[in-house]
Amino acid sequence: MTMEHMREPEKSPAPSVIAANARAAPGGGLEWVLDAVVDESCKAWPPQLGPRRVRDIGGLGLNLYRGDLPAPVAVLREEAIQANEEWMRLFLASTKTLLCPHGKTTMAPQLFARQIAHGAWGITMATRHQVGIARRAGVRKIILANEPVAMSDMQWIAAEVERAPDLETLHLCRQRRAGRGVVRSAAPASRTADRPSARSRLYGRPDRRAHGKRCSRGGRGGACGA
Repeated sequence: MTMEHMREPEKSPAPSVIAANARAAPGGGLEWVLDAVVDESCKAWPPQLGPRRVRDIGGLGLNLYRGDLPAPVAVLREEAIQANEEWMRLFLASTKTLLCPHGKTTMAPQLFARQIAHGAWGITMATRHQVGIARRAGVRKIILANEPVAMSDMQWIAAEVERAPDLETLHLCRQRRAGRGVVRSAAPASRTADRPSARSRLYGRPDRRAHGKRCSRGGRGGACGA
């Protein structure tokens, strides 16, 4: 959206808020998102409308240009999303790149599903909580771009890897003890370390589909990132 569109709405018809009523994203299993309730505790939600389910918002006739939504408001245009998806699909197909876009920025399971449907290898998250949201949305390949340090997080990761045969995860490991912590937190039957591969050191399952780690190397007292 440009400022010209805001000043000259007759040249660009002001859209109603219809994202909640958009076609179902590929992948399914997202009904729980549409049943989530939005209220005045959520940014950019008019408090006078009271609590509403996400699936019901599109029928309210809210209009951005009319000022129905408190500013600032982030707006997604379907045509722009489709153009980006097609560009990404062609780029990945031509370069054979494995792309794992950040999901932590949007935290929108519908966008996760669309990115994966258009060729993304998986989704990148920043925290264990976000990984849980991605798993609930059906994401099967996840990079945790941080080092898990809490034992509760390590236990959850290990249990999820053991529970879900279709899950492949990687996490950033700045220190060896973080990788060992995930292994120690696993069930006794899952503690055997497999041989290191070119991608990572895999733990826990004879089929080599388990949890991996990526090591970050940098200068003394510093790091180079993921």
